[in-house]
Amino acid sequence: MLPIVAALLAAGPAKSEEIVNMGFSRSIIGEINENDTLAALKLWATQLVVKDDFQVTVHPTIYNDLGEIETAIKQKSVDLINLSAVDFYHVQDLLGHDRFIFAVYGGSIAVEYLLLVREKSGFADLQELKKSVIKFPKNAGSTLGTVWLDVQLGKAGLPAAKHFFDKVVPVNKISEAVLPVFFGKTDACLVTRHGFDTMAELNPQIAQQLRIVAASKGYIPGFLGFRKNYESIIKSVIVDNIKNWHQTPAGYQILTMFQMDDLVLNSIEILGPTMELIKEHQRLFGADTGGFRLLKKDHSQLGYGNIHEPL
Repeated sequence: MLPIVAALLAAGPAKSEEIVNMGFSRSIIGEINENDTLAALKLWATQLVVKDDFQVTVHPTIYNDLGEIETAIKQKSVDLINLSAVDFYHVQDLLGHDRFIFAVYGGSIAVEYLLLVREKSGFADLQELKKSVIKFPKNAGSTLGTVWLDVQLGKAGLPAAKHFFDKVVPVNKISEAVLPVFFGKTDACLVTRHGFDTMAELNPQIAQQLRIVAASKGYIPGFLGFRKNYESIIKSVIVDNIKNWHQTPAGYQILTMFQMDDLVLNSIEILGPTMELIKEHQRLFGADTGGFRLLKKDHSQLGYGNIHEPL
């Protein structure tokens, strides 16, 4: 989502200097080099705003947990924040609901998840994968995959993934999740449909030799939202620019670099299915297993990170 922030600061006729406090949840950016991340943000923002002669001072901050996010919003020390859907579930009353900013990948802002096994593996359904090994890519697009998988297990009367499988292994790239299953080295993988389709286009044998055990609906793993009651010329500029961002040279360059189709605005209503999924996960696991607390406090174990790989 960092390139989205760069996109937001482009253009605008105003000549006065404005300050924008931007926040990033650790659950989205993962355990990456913080200094490099902040430096890149400032560089992208500066390049884009100078081009359009719009003076903006960017103050980026990374928040490590929900407590820090909540405090920052309440103290009005953050104006616009990039956070996961799980983060948003807990602080939604503190953010404005009329404008959220979403990245479009593969023609959609929603992500579908697939649980895959090798066709000849003998695994007929989810229940038969007990004590098996499963891998999944750790990137921003995958942040709801384990939540969805937990809910599928819970509905079947089974424990959360970390207890059901012998090993739940996060990897850096989708190929590191899919190919071990393809070659029979790993039992299963959890990936996005867009990522799987992309790999299958490059190697049709992948689609032929892997089988979908379970598939999710479309969910929205992360986005940017404004602090409630935040009013600034910057907000107006952002809203205006998003509508035509893909048509500007700088916008097109950013979209191409990060494999995004577009940036779009929408309201809270579009998050309905995603919020219901998280709510169901909390109902099934929040009080008993600690699974939902893990989502909130230990994002690294669930594979958050590697924001530059949308698949």
